[in-house]
Amino acid sequence: MSAVPPTRFRQETRVAWRTIDGESVLIDPTSGTVFVLNRVGSQVWALLEEPRTVEELAASVGRTHDRAPASVADDVETFLTDLADRSLIEETT
Repeated sequence: MSAVPPTRFRQETRVAWRTIDGESVLIDPTSGTVFVLNRVGSQVWALLEEPRTVEELAASVGRTHDRAPASVADDVETFLTDLADRSLIEETT
């Protein structure tokens, strides 16, 4: 029996973005909607240039903010859900 690989997420390639003073501005060209991310959201967004798991993202955020990965994993997952609901990220394997 083979193990199921963990779900990975990455940025949708159509989304244009730029980080200014630690905050990221995302533009969905399909809808014309603009999103502004705070520093933590910007950190996660930048990491999503490459496919990442929730665990990998939580570990990075935890290290940066001196918190245990488990203490930020729910927030990271909620953020990813929000990004996915807005079609700004995609799931990969």
